[in-house]
Amino acid sequence: MVLQQVEAAQEAASDGDWGSVVSILRQLLQTGDYQPRQWPPEVQEAVLNLGLQVLEIGDFSTRWHVAKLLPALGSIAIAPLIAILADNEVDLEERWFAGRLLGKFRGPEVIAVLVHVLQETTDPDLAAIAAHAIASQGTVAIPALASLLEHPSACSYALHALSQIPDAAVVPPLLAIVNHTDPEVRSAAIVTLSNFRDERVFPALASAVHDRVTIVRRAAAVGLGRWAAVHADESALLPVLAPLLKDWQLPVCEQAAIALGRLKTEGAVKVLATELQSPLTPLSLQIALIRALSWTETPLALSFLEQALFLLPEPAVLEIIQVLGRVPGSPLQTQAATALLSFWAAHEASDELAPTVLQALAHAWELLEDPRATAALNQLKAHSQPQVALHAASALERLG
Repeated sequence: MVLQQVEAAQEAASDGDWGSVVSILRQLLQTGDYQPRQWPPEVQEAVLNLGLQVLEIGDFSTRWHVAKLLPALGSIAIAPLIAILADNEVDLEERWFAGRLLGKFRGPEVIAVLVHVLQETTDPDLAAIAAHAIASQGTVAIPALASLLEHPSACSYALHALSQIPDAAVVPPLLAIVNHTDPEVRSAAIVTLSNFRDERVFPALASAVHDRVTIVRRAAAVGLGRWAAVHADESALLPVLAPLLKDWQLPVCEQAAIALGRLKTEGAVKVLATELQSPLTPLSLQIALIRALSWTETPLALSFLEQALFLLPEPAVLEIIQVLGRVPGSPLQTQAATALLSFWAAHEASDELAPTVLQALAHAWELLEDPRATAALNQLKAHSQPQVALHAASALERLG
């Protein structure tokens, strides 16, 4: 039966019918009805040659499908795939598929050819697939990748590959490049290092906040935020993160706010609130600070947000109302509803509040499901703006 199908595939290949070849190979290698590695060597070789023909001559689609099948043949596919990948005269797309396939196999010879490609190729797609294939080798590939960090053309690809290996053995080579001349490399190394709870990592993150390049300082803030989510050590993190709220680049400030929100300590909340209340804080940072305060999910943070309702411009007020409407847990929801009712009580006799703010209030009360908002919602239901009235009616229906 197998021989008959192989012969049918060979005939289809002679006719250039690569779709039929792939279909037959799929039946042979993927259905589970056969054990390819138990076939006689000559049958395995014939099937392998058919797959390699598809890689050489087929279009992208047929190459893509046959690439899913060849690993079923086992190690006999390694040598020809290495030969394809290492041959600079071969079509780049075919080499790309060979590199992708080699990622399915293990062995020093596979790592060696992938490293060679990373060192020599000028094609970014080929380099990227080689790096991914090396990373799929796991921890055994770390020494080879570490050596590639010293090659300017391969460094970024090696770094990307190391970032895909979730093992602490990548920490030393990454620490070795946190002062690399290329800021893109420095920032990528910092972000990757922040995934590891290793005592050697924090000093590198803390040092990176002083880097002269914005993307590196921002990466340090991202990394410290990851660190804060696991290690809520206020004494170590707060002195490093708080100054970043005054950075001269807003993306760094905003990322520092996110990191402080993840810290969720009283000290972090007070630092965030102080910056929020400053008249010099730009709107985009105000929004980031409001969100960070809400993420702490603490009564103190909600108290500061209530104060800020009376101090900040309309876009920031809208953001505060929205985050208060989404707070979790009964005690915090009661506090949030009270804050919004106080804000409403201070303005209900005037026309100061814009329709967008009134809509946001109605929606927040609907989410919080606090019956104390019924009177305010009945007033809003009679508002002249249809959208305000609709939001109020929806909230009343939810409360009712």
